[in-house]
Amino acid sequence: MEGVHRRKINFPAYVDRIPLARRRKPDSWTVIGIEAALIVFAVGLGTFTYYRAHVLPLYAAKTFAHLGSPAAANGDELAAYNLAVAYIKGEIQGAKTETIRALLTQAAKGGIQEAVGLLHTCGNGQCLKAQKNGPL
Repeated sequence: MEGVHRRKINFPAYVDRIPLARRRKPDSWTVIGIEAALIVFAVGLGTFTYYRAHVLPLYAAKTFAHLGSPAAANGDELAAYNLAVAYIKGEIQGAKTETIRALLTQAAKGGIQEAVGLLHTCGNGQCLKAQKNGPL
């Protein structure tokens, strides 16, 4: 054992005060599962958007109309105007002329200028009748 000498390395004095990097623990199966689910969701959403891009405005209009119906019932003028426009465009089916007129009147009383013109043009159901023959 004479030939084997252990060499002692002299580190600077600040080495004891510096925290050394520790080995990172691997992710748990829960984290890996959540990451995999997010990746599958993102790929699925991208595929859906790619193949159904022509229908996305319809989905958006239906969603906003669904959210806007309670707001219009509570007296929100802008929601009433948007809901009336969605009915007139045919993005939401089953609208009566009286309903559209009431929504446009509510929006016009709230100060939305576009509703006044639309009430004059489509207030008596002219646009709904024209819609059966084709777009506005």
